[in-house]
Amino acid sequence: LGIFLTKLARNLYIQEFYEVTLLNSQKSCEHKLVEVNHMAEQWEHTATNSTSPTEGPQPCNEITHL
Repeated sequence: LGIFLTKLARNLYIQEFYEVTLLNSQKSCEHKLVEVNHMAEQWEHTATNSTSPTEGPQPCNEITHL
C-alpha cells in the first residue's frame, strides 16, 4: 500500500506540473522549457543521491516568478 501511495503522489505531482506549467497559456515556450529542465534535473538528482528514489522533485519556486 505504501508503494502505491508513493507512486500515486508522484503521478499527482506530475499531473499538477502539467496543468500549472505546460497548459498555462500565459507562460512562454522558453519559460516552460526552463521549468521542465529544472524538474528533470531535480528528478535526476533525487534518483542518484537519495536513499528513497520514489521521492519527487520540489516545485521550482524561483522560476514561477518570471
